[in-house]
Amino acid sequence: MGRLQPASGCRARSRRNKRTYPMTYLLLFMSLLVGIAGLLQRFGYIKVPTLFGLVMGLWFSPQVILINEPLTLTQGSLNALAVTGLLCLGMTLAGWFLATRSSSKKPLAAPPDWQSLVAPLAILTVVMAVLWFSLAQLRTTLDANQQWTGPAVIITFFIQIRTITLALSLILVMRHRTPATIALALVNISICLPFLVVYLRRSALINLAIVTVGAMWFARRIVLSKPLILTGLMAAFVFVFSIAPLRDAQQRISQSTGETVSIFQEDLWNEIDFEESIRDSIGDGYDVRNAAYSVQLARDTGDYAYGGTLWNSFVSQYVARQIFGDNLKEDLQIKSGLLQTDNLQSRYSYFYKTGTTGTGVGTSFRDFGYFGSLIFGLIAFYLGRLFVRGSEGDIWAQVLYLALLPNLLTSITHGYDTFFVILPLFLLTIVFLRKLSGLLSGAGARHHNTVPRPRYRSRLSG
Repeated sequence: MGRLQPASGCRARSRRNKRTYPMTYLLLFMSLLVGIAGLLQRFGYIKVPTLFGLVMGLWFSPQVILINEPLTLTQGSLNALAVTGLLCLGMTLAGWFLATRSSSKKPLAAPPDWQSLVAPLAILTVVMAVLWFSLAQLRTTLDANQQWTGPAVIITFFIQIRTITLALSLILVMRHRTPATIALALVNISICLPFLVVYLRRSALINLAIVTVGAMWFARRIVLSKPLILTGLMAAFVFVFSIAPLRDAQQRISQSTGETVSIFQEDLWNEIDFEESIRDSIGDGYDVRNAAYSVQLARDTGDYAYGGTLWNSFVSQYVARQIFGDNLKEDLQIKSGLLQTDNLQSRYSYFYKTGTTGTGVGTSFRDFGYFGSLIFGLIAFYLGRLFVRGSEGDIWAQVLYLALLPNLLTSITHGYDTFFVILPLFLLTIVFLRKLSGLLSGAGARHHNTVPRPRYRSRLSG
């Protein structure tokens, strides 16, 4: 998915937004209220409403308020974007509340023998390691291309399973410290770290942080102190808004020296000005600006894509050109005018900047208007049910919840479709691990046995 940028000359015609948009400030206030209220709860930092509120309050809302507003972007579009954001926040709260207000009605399956999980996890970890080394070998040629294609796209898609192996390995090592579980945890951390340290991916930081603190809660009921959580949030805020200039600096150093510097090297940090980087990132707000123009196009035309964003993402990820051919893949794509970014350029002199996104708020409105907010209610409800099952001791629900939680944030920053596209892959991975562990432990016939269920009651305020 590409991101939007003003056409050449559009920046010169841009002006700082001086007008007041009440709905944007209401979105900021409500998002921060939900996020802060969640942080005040015990282990609230791994709950969906908390994370949703923090991302909307610290990332989305400031960009809507401080965006450099081009002359072709109307006040109504920004207000509609803010209203959609408020509806998405409200639906997320409603979905989570409905999902967590009672315990699961399904009998809890007999927990698997932890030793039966080691072999399936080891097999999948080896697969992730092979994919990692393959991607590392391809990366030299991929860096020269603006758009990744072929094997690189396939590897990048399937290597996302590393979040599942990371979650399971951390839960296992925290419950049963043996040479095997320690080794598996270290290998999975080693697979995930380069995406953060070397490739400077925001998602890598989010994945590692959320999975680690979530595993600490599910495995050992360890709750982090609030000062530690706040320190981590501030560090993440600086890193997220500095990642683009860090990548630019890394590329400049690589071109001049021929070496790829990591995040731990001082030369990289000396290349950027943090204050200026954060100010420019928020002020430019390419992702949010993309969303605003998508909203404006839908409002001006009175038309919506009706799920076209999700369908095209499924086709893009699951229909391989190497197998089905370019023509079939192209024919399967929905050609709605709302999904063609060229229309934004011709109508508003605006085009997507490579590497930016349409955000979840923008893509949901583009597909279904204000009713698109229901999508986030559905996501929150599904994750809420997983959270309940995980809190009752279901290890598979714990792993799937922790693996999908970072994708909730991606669905806000990139597009709602990202969550649903990755969901089938994660579900199939969980089924594979569960079936194989059942075969190895000989417990397949006992999957219908029940175990004592702890009493569970979730409260959004406590």
